[in-house]
Amino acid sequence: MSAPANRTTGVLLSPIQAAQLLERVVCERIAEMFDFDDLEGLEGFLVLEMMRIANITADEAIPLARQMVDRGLAALVHDERRTAYDGRDASTCELCEQEANAKRRTIDMIGD
Repeated sequence: MSAPANRTTGVLLSPIQAAQLLERVVCERIAEMFDFDDLEGLEGFLVLEMMRIANITADEAIPLARQMVDRGLAALVHDERRTAYDGRDASTCELCEQEANAKRRTIDMIGD
């Protein structure tokens, strides 16, 4: 039985296979960062509030709630917290500085 051609050349994955694997790994790691139960809870809360406030049915509110959450998730792509470490020195990052100041205030309060 002969070895597959890609093993004889030292190539483990084709470029397409490597790209697919990388995409799957990245998507899985990103998914691990989300609490999907909380997202579902937010959708449920939005559904109930829209039903109460706008006097619409659940069948009408569910897709609207999903769209609202989807738009919120899509907005994260441009959220400045996501790009706080885009190569700049952390000392020049406004969000980093705010967090450091908050930690210092907490430490000062504990020390008093």
